[in-house]
Amino acid sequence: MCVPFVRDDGDVLGVLQIDRSDVRTEFRRDDLDLLAGVAGTVTRAIEQAQAHEERLSQEQLRRDLELAHRVQQGLLPARPPDIPGYETFDYYEPARQISGDFFSYVPLSDRRTAVVLADVSGKGVSAALVMAALSADVRYCLASEPDVARAVSRINESLCRSGWEDRFATLVVAVLDPRVHRVTLVNAGHMPPLVRDASGGIHPVGVEESGFPLGVDPDHVYAAVEVGVAPGSTLVLYTDGISEAMDHAHRTYGLARLQRVIGEAGGGAGELGRRILADVERHAAGQVRSDDICLVCVGRAAAESPQSPAPVTGAGRVQSGA
Repeated sequence: MCVPFVRDDGDVLGVLQIDRSDVRTEFRRDDLDLLAGVAGTVTRAIEQAQAHEERLSQEQLRRDLELAHRVQQGLLPARPPDIPGYETFDYYEPARQISGDFFSYVPLSDRRTAVVLADVSGKGVSAALVMAALSADVRYCLASEPDVARAVSRINESLCRSGWEDRFATLVVAVLDPRVHRVTLVNAGHMPPLVRDASGGIHPVGVEESGFPLGVDPDHVYAAVEVGVAPGSTLVLYTDGISEAMDHAHRTYGLARLQRVIGEAGGGAGELGRRILADVERHAAGQVRSDDICLVCVGRAAAESPQSPAPVTGAGRVQSGA
């Protein structure tokens, strides 16, 4: 005699089977009704046990994601660097608890500072793991290799050897030398940084020199481009979470609107960064983020003064998931 364990939605969890040792005695209808009642009670107990296991699993996953979030936040700068004559603003908002976007400030010799922005393909835990490995390679290669283009080539080789065949990353490195007010820039498949001059003109940097994303070709040779930073100019680096932010009609924010807002904004890097973020928020109008957002603005003071301006601190930094 067999009776199934049937959930309310019709799914069968299993079957209860009973056999008699005396083959001369048959089961009666009353026996079947009794067994069906027992099976119903057992089904409820199994469902409750499964729900309990699911709650425990979800709670463990939540704790693991919270830990991963804290570890990832520890890989990001605690505050912008203090560069004499310059103001720095940064903002970071993961679409989920953990992110594939990455930015960093790497101090180099001769008071230079490397500003790094990267975007790993994909989302979730796997993208975050690649991001963690990439952040370590970035710091080591930039600190140990004086030539920025060769340093990015070494980073690319390391990512290609790492075994993440289905993953790649775009990256841009801008090394600022405040002594001569010049930036050496290397772009690995990332969107070109934008420079806003003191009059509001917008100039993409390194479009022709942009190379392959990291992790595509281990033998790819990257090129560097140098640009001067005039008084009042601001360098803007960003990820596609800004340019591809969508409104309720699924229209993207777009590079044209970003450049228009940058050209209209006045003041230093902090004011410019906050204006960009406010305009992106107006466009999205409360829509759920589909991608991580990372923005870094580095601006030279319009007029040099004996007292260098204080950097914009974490006012624009989001430390928890959206």
